[in-house]
Amino acid sequence: MASAAQSGYELVTAGSSALSGVRHLGRLEPTEMALALAAADVVIAPSGYEACSIAILEAFASGKPVVATRTGWIADLLNVVPEYRDLTAAVGDLPGLIEALRIVPERMHAVERAVQHVRTANELTVFASHWRSEVADILVSA
Repeated sequence: MASAAQSGYELVTAGSSALSGVRHLGRLEPTEMALALAAADVVIAPSGYEACSIAILEAFASGKPVVATRTGWIADLLNVVPEYRDLTAAVGDLPGLIEALRIVPERMHAVERAVQHVRTANELTVFASHWRSEVADILVSA
């Protein structure tokens, strides 16, 4: 938490559990979460396991930088936007997360590419087309 402050950030959490020494907003309704995301400078996702985090996708879709561990979907993102790697860290690598947090302002070009990728790949018509195809394949093989 001191490292976040040294990097110029205040840590704020939302959800069911609070962290000591961190401002906690509690459980938020969707509209409240959207406002909290809009107010955030950076979203931190230090997960040990994450298949495809809706919170990470929402943060990117909102145009926010995400400092995350390289787990789950983040590996897919790095295949498309390899320069985003500097804003990630290995699972359990706290110094790596702190360094990523520190360099966010210098890596906004990577953030912009990641935001564009998420917005394009998850646009409603793309999403619907993908699932339409998946369901059609299942029905054909049934």
